[in-house]
Amino acid sequence: MVPTKFFKSRSRLSLIIALWLLLPAAFARAQAWEQLSPTSSPPASYRHSMVFDIGRNVAVLFGGLAVGVGRDDRTWEWDGTTWNNISTLNSPSKRSSAAMAYNSDSGEILLFGGSTLTGFANDTWRYDGSNWTEVVTAHAPEPRENASMVYDSDRGVFILFGGRSEVHIPHSYNYFSDTWEFDGTDWTEVNVAEPPAIYSGALVYDSARKETILFGGAASTGLTEASTYRYDGAGWSKLTVAEQPPSRAEAVIYFDTNRDVAVLYGGQGGPSPYLTDLWQWDGSNWSEATVSGTPSARKASAIAFDPIRNIALLFGGFTGSAPLGDTWELDIPALSPTPAPTPETIVTSAPTPTPSGSPTPEPSPTAVPTSTATPEGTPSQGAVTKREIRSFKANLRRLGSGNLSEMLPTVDGFIESLEVAATSEDRKGRRALLSMRRILQNLTTAIANAMNDPVHAERAYWLMKVRKLKRKARHSISSLSKVTR
Repeated sequence: MVPTKFFKSRSRLSLIIALWLLLPAAFARAQAWEQLSPTSSPPASYRHSMVFDIGRNVAVLFGGLAVGVGRDDRTWEWDGTTWNNISTLNSPSKRSSAAMAYNSDSGEILLFGGSTLTGFANDTWRYDGSNWTEVVTAHAPEPRENASMVYDSDRGVFILFGGRSEVHIPHSYNYFSDTWEFDGTDWTEVNVAEPPAIYSGALVYDSARKETILFGGAASTGLTEASTYRYDGAGWSKLTVAEQPPSRAEAVIYFDTNRDVAVLYGGQGGPSPYLTDLWQWDGSNWSEATVSGTPSARKASAIAFDPIRNIALLFGGFTGSAPLGDTWELDIPALSPTPAPTPETIVTSAPTPTPSGSPTPEPSPTAVPTSTATPEGTPSQGAVTKREIRSFKANLRRLGSGNLSEMLPTVDGFIESLEVAATSEDRKGRRALLSMRRILQNLTTAIANAMNDPVHAERAYWLMKVRKLKRKARHSISSLSKVTR
């Protein structure tokens, strides 16, 4: 339970974030890329590994093929502003094309295999935010590079698939189609029907639907794939979809936990063309996303999703002629502005956007209509109307994720209307309002704990609660609409 003093000091920020998370995933959004200019940065590189550490709110990058270095063994962290080179007592050897994933339960990062200076590796390493530790296991997959790995947060295991290893003749490879799971102690091969041998595939865990999705990759023939597979812990199945991205390998993918979609970017679509398109997977189909400010076409970059700031971080890659050392953010702004609410609504108008660096004018609340009597058989004064709910949603959608402070007047206005309406004589509406307010309060508490709990395991628990309460809140908003005017 969060202390009263703490809750009051954090309530506005946490409530803003909580309500922002309620934006329905179904709304189409224009996504925008922005290139950043950090004061320090890893060298230009490709085939490095990167994940987002939710517990510490940093992106962690390791290794790769770097300009002036070759295979690298440095660890870098992105703190939201710049890159920091992290010095650790121990570290995996210099390598590229390693598989890496984040354990949202323990708050640790797992790294497996890759291409080292002496050949392909099958060692397992764990990173806790301050040091790397090698994990000695009784069993392990064969040495390989370009395998794909994710963490299944519902079953508590890492899933590793595919990859390739060089045999006796240089540039002659073995290709893998095996599936392995790591439970924190040992690796176990899963004997299930599998996709064909694939390396450099885009693998992602869909936490909303509790399944792992694989797209594309390169086959033993050297040709790129354009198939979508699903792994549910019991076996793989090839999916038939109405639309899908063109074939590719060495693309990057992440799961957007705020919108419950997987996002695929870039890759190499054949012997020469490098790609820069963006696709989204909603659990049943792919759709190409509209973007602006797109980075140059590339393969073998790395991407990680920050669920708190609601952005994806992209670093580096290969253009066909040279490695890249650029840092990008993929933002998901709100919808285009909609007409302002009429004076009958009690929510405030969204602030007018101002140029970057300029102060944002404080919006003025619209007047709340008053009446001296409520006709019998109609909702009493203070009841929340469907128009007010629609206006509230519209105002939230108009505000960008980078300007959460601007949401405060809108949030305060709607919360005030909930409190007023909950005292009305409309019993059915009052129950829905009280239920909605209770869910929001629980969600606010969960987010406050997730943002401030220093213990990785506990923070992961609260983040899980946030996801569940977010879905409950969306359903509650729908229920609220049914009992209002």
